[in-house]
Amino acid sequence: MAERTRNFPWHTTNAGDPGTWPNSLKNTVSMILNAQFPMFLWWGEDLIQFYNDAYRLILGKEGKHPLALGQNGKDCWPEIWPTIHPLIQNVFETGEGTHLENQLIPIFRNGKLDDVYWTFSYSAVRNDDGSIGGLLVICKETTQTVLQIQKLTEADKRFKNLVRESTVGMIMLLGENFLVDVVNEFYAKLINRTAEELMHKEIFTIVPELEKEFRPILLNVMKNDAPVYLYSHPYEVVQDKKNIEGFLDIVYKPYRDIEGNIVGVMALCHDVTAQVMSRLKIEESEHRIRSMVAGAPFPMGVYTGREMKIEITNQAILDAWGKGKEVIGKTYAEVLPELADQHIYEQLDYVYTTGIPFHAKNQRVELVVNNKLQPYYFNYSFTPLYDLTGKIYGVMNTAADVTDLNTAKIKLEESEQNLRNMILQAPVAICIFRGPEYVIEIANHKMTAFWGKSPHDVMNKGLFEVVPEVRNQGYEELMDNVLNNGIPFSANELKVSLQRGDFMEDLYINLSYQPIREPDNSISGIIAMALDVSEQVVARKKLEDANNKTHLVIEISKVGVYDVNLNDDGFITDERMKQIFGFEKEMTRDDYRSRIHPDDRTSALEKQEKGIESGNIVSEFRLLMNDGQVKWINNNGKVLYKVDGEPDRILGVVQEITEQKTFAQKLEQLVSDRTAALQKLNEALLKVNQELSRSNVNLEEFAYAASHDLKEPIRKIHFFSDRIKSTLWDKMSAEEISFFNRMEIAAKRMSSLIDDLLSFSQISLRPKILDELNLNELMNIVLSDLDLEIEEKKAEIHVDRLFTIKGYQRQLQQAFQNLIANSLKYTRSGVVPVIKITCSKILGKEIGQMISPEEQHLQFNAIKIKDNGIGFDQKDADKIFNVFIRLHGNTEFRGTGVGLSIVRKVIENHNGYITAESKPGEGAVFNIYLPAH
Repeated sequence: MAERTRNFPWHTTNAGDPGTWPNSLKNTVSMILNAQFPMFLWWGEDLIQFYNDAYRLILGKEGKHPLALGQNGKDCWPEIWPTIHPLIQNVFETGEGTHLENQLIPIFRNGKLDDVYWTFSYSAVRNDDGSIGGLLVICKETTQTVLQIQKLTEADKRFKNLVRESTVGMIMLLGENFLVDVVNEFYAKLINRTAEELMHKEIFTIVPELEKEFRPILLNVMKNDAPVYLYSHPYEVVQDKKNIEGFLDIVYKPYRDIEGNIVGVMALCHDVTAQVMSRLKIEESEHRIRSMVAGAPFPMGVYTGREMKIEITNQAILDAWGKGKEVIGKTYAEVLPELADQHIYEQLDYVYTTGIPFHAKNQRVELVVNNKLQPYYFNYSFTPLYDLTGKIYGVMNTAADVTDLNTAKIKLEESEQNLRNMILQAPVAICIFRGPEYVIEIANHKMTAFWGKSPHDVMNKGLFEVVPEVRNQGYEELMDNVLNNGIPFSANELKVSLQRGDFMEDLYINLSYQPIREPDNSISGIIAMALDVSEQVVARKKLEDANNKTHLVIEISKVGVYDVNLNDDGFITDERMKQIFGFEKEMTRDDYRSRIHPDDRTSALEKQEKGIESGNIVSEFRLLMNDGQVKWINNNGKVLYKVDGEPDRILGVVQEITEQKTFAQKLEQLVSDRTAALQKLNEALLKVNQELSRSNVNLEEFAYAASHDLKEPIRKIHFFSDRIKSTLWDKMSAEEISFFNRMEIAAKRMSSLIDDLLSFSQISLRPKILDELNLNELMNIVLSDLDLEIEEKKAEIHVDRLFTIKGYQRQLQQAFQNLIANSLKYTRSGVVPVIKITCSKILGKEIGQMISPEEQHLQFNAIKIKDNGIGFDQKDADKIFNVFIRLHGNTEFRGTGVGLSIVRKVIENHNGYITAESKPGEGAVFNIYLPAH
């Protein structure tokens, strides 16, 4: 045999002297011990066990080793013997081997019965004479592999359930026939079908009218492994000879199996028919505006861009200017250069820049009409125009020629009416307030919608009657200043809180208040314009927050950042990157390549090229600095692609890891040294463990002997005490009777103490199997055992409906009996004992104990036992659970001081916690927390 076989302590097993073994056994054992993979041998009729270190690791830290070595197989594996014995027997009877994969065979290890999956083979080992002498097991634990497969299968189920429950239309199509594998009701509704109608059918047999357009798209997604995005895409399906039309935002992506192979296409569809129709309506509305402007009887024009390009005019404004339609497409300054010194250009720019309308009354304007510069008087307005994103794209110009006084009056009335119409149709929120109560004279739909009101609920009412929540937000003071002093007010991104149902919502607006002046220059009201910019403000703040966090992470992590343009070899770096590579000037890609250590350069650049193909670059390599210093860096990059799939850019980070590399090298050496030391320590610990095993057996024998030998004298004391009492009681003096009674009391206390000590010593032995316990039934048994004490004390006991848990019945029964007996013992004189037992569910973090982090979020069954007895000082709350600790003397309350120690041991055996709360004279509360299995 090998040296290792000869030196193994076989005398500690049932294997006998190796010198007497047959050669086949010696050779097999030698092979097992020198193998690097788990091997196991059963030998002889008793199936004596041999195994190597690789198999021993499978048994766990608190498993069957070392007792299993040399043990009878049936005694060692009771939990799996019914499973494996027929296999063993078949090999011995037939000589034919067995091979099984991924079999669930639980074993006892790490202090509990573990579910373990195995791939193993059984084969016969023959004696020197050719007969079968044993059975060789070669095995591999596959628990993690099996569990991973189970997780992947479960993940696939969860994914399909998620698709079915999604509020976005989703469908998974398999193969080039596009068989429906998963579909949700939202998708089915888009084509006026049900999910049941679509499942496991080829999609184009259900909606053949879509095949011509969409089959090529689906095939392209599968072939090129590239998603396709379609926005506002029109579609039409037919059912029951009825056409259903709409618009969709669609995303097509490859659908992969668990191994990552493309097996079909996944489609996500969002119905945007309402949005598209809304946009078409807006375009139609713009067309109507053009028609309205063109047909308006008063001068109107629309100018776009900061250069004020004339987009729309009507004949009235062309007549006022003395121009023709050739002005369309020209800038305002090109058409009316004579206005350069009359501040009108500035007024237009102010409106375009600030979004605040400009209004002028009886304004003198000099225009060139019929080649002659002539004075005219106009009431005119410049009003900002907003696009769908809320951005100002132009200015609307309305005007009234008031040169003639009578004409001015008529034009003024028309202008006021037109203003009302313009307000109602304006693309921004506008309203007019009158008087100090700010009565709402007119408000367009956007303004009433912003307030969250309907138009008929706000007209001719005061603003702060309609939205009283705004009064104390500073807006009343702003409006008072505009009304009283005539000073316009405008601001961007003002915060306002408005009532939305049962809660307040914070919004942000661009706001303008303009005073409304009468002909005598008095101020009669305010015109307000508001633009809701909440989405932009919130988005900007989120972006700012994200940028700040990104910069903070980069700064803290001390990484360098780079950006490579793969089209022109452009290279952009930050300062940290240049510091790591030792450059003060701007770096180029050649600088980057030249700094890589010559021994690492080829490998690093090859990894980069492969990373460009895969999309991710991950590598570690050395840098050689000018002074000869060597640095280690970690490089991580992400490749960005063009629409056609060609690589476009690399965004990446580098981090110096020189210290980590140096530390790792030192750590490897240290681990090697420690491993050698631990090997020696393990050998010593093995001997200590063997001694401890023998000591535990001796202690169990001692506990049994002690309980028997100690209780026997006590039993005889009781027996002879009764004999003496029956024959000599009448002849004893009062003092002798007192001595006799004290002797009997002492004997009973000794008997109780022995029983309690025996219970305390045995309570550490946990049964192998947990019972399913109904605590209400268990509590009925406890109260039945204590019925005499309860009746004697006339106690009231109230028990909630308790839980069903897994535990050790005898231990828990004893624990609850000790606690209730404790409450019945420590009662107040003249007070009827009342004991209340309640229960609840709580999380581990609510217990208030020093529990492990993984228990913080676990659920516990909380059981509270509260009495109205004598109580105790809270400072003794932990002390009362110690053995032999009694807070009261025997003259007051008799006991051994072991009962509560047993209770705590039982709760610990169930991985639970127990605490006590009390004040002298106010009773006690015992809180029990048991894990909710």
